[in-house]
Amino acid sequence: MGGLERRSAVQAIPFGVIAATVLAGSTALAQPSARPPLPPPAPDSAAVPSAQTSPPLPAPPDTPDPRGAALQRFEKGKAMFKSGLFSAALAEFLESRKLYSTRNATNNAALCLTELGRFDEALDMYEALLKEFPDSPEDVRLPAEKEVLRLRGLVGTIDVTAAEVGAAISIDGRARGAYPPVSPLRVTSGSHLVRVNKEGFVPFEGRVDVAGGDTVRVAAVLRPHDRPGQAHVTPARATSSPELPPANGLNAHGVGLRVAAGAGLSGLVTAGLLAVITIAEKDTVERECTKIGDGLFECSRDGKSAADRAQGLSYAATVALGLGLAGLGTTGVLYLTLPKPPPKGRTATGLHAFSAALAPLPGAGAAPVGAFFAVSGAW
Repeated sequence: MGGLERRSAVQAIPFGVIAATVLAGSTALAQPSARPPLPPPAPDSAAVPSAQTSPPLPAPPDTPDPRGAALQRFEKGKAMFKSGLFSAALAEFLESRKLYSTRNATNNAALCLTELGRFDEALDMYEALLKEFPDSPEDVRLPAEKEVLRLRGLVGTIDVTAAEVGAAISIDGRARGAYPPVSPLRVTSGSHLVRVNKEGFVPFEGRVDVAGGDTVRVAAVLRPHDRPGQAHVTPARATSSPELPPANGLNAHGVGLRVAAGAGLSGLVTAGLLAVITIAEKDTVERECTKIGDGLFECSRDGKSAADRAQGLSYAATVALGLGLAGLGTTGVLYLTLPKPPPKGRTATGLHAFSAALAPLPGAGAAPVGAFFAVSGAW
């Protein structure tokens, strides 16, 4: 029996070893891959610092996990987005992306930019979403791809050429980098102000109209500043009204004459414009309304709106006509009561100065209505 027991014990040893090995292997499969082995320790001679060895640097302080701060920004942005505060929500989502970029923060930032009408930036953000997170689920990827196609029809490109290397480019006051740009200068379709400047050169500034899907080329040629000792002559601008000589004899009576005449002419012109618009609205009323009885009309929605506008315009035209006639009447009274003309050699007053204010510039055509209010040196 003793021999049998020893043999059973000896036979049981391989089975136990095999079972332990299988269990260890299964445990190892269930765990993540182990870290690579550490390098062997340095020899003892290297462990002893010499006279030239610098002391060990202090351990860096513990830095907070950026994911926690990014999550707080993200949740704050969601709350602001639900409240309709898209600009504030955008700032939070962008800060969240800066701390720790995620798919949802990028997608939400693109949504905010779209709501704000900043379609060029929204297009960039959607493209960043598809590039940085190519494995996004279909419910995120497919809407983003559709938005990219839609926004490309609302966004154009400004191609700045002929500028100086390193010149700063800004569009509508927003810095867009240096020349030459490393990426297309996308803008929302519409009118945009392009400015290019560099130290030592006269800044370039121009306004361009960009349609969706189009590219507009802007030749931003920069001219060097005048060198020291050279005279710089700035061409004079044409003005919309003539320059009058000093009116030494011009008094309050003459000023009142000009103001009354201007008010009268402005009132008559305004009344005429309002009358023309009222007639156009009346045509719409006649076209959209049908008479169904004595003083009763049946009108469509457009006809009713046109009738309301025509009534308001007619009242405004009546008021403008009254003001115009009152101004002209006052002008007549002031003209008839003007003082006697000044002696020879003095500046003309009254009607003479008033006529000069209305006279057009030589070769510039007729002066616009109300131009005499902008003359300099008359009063």
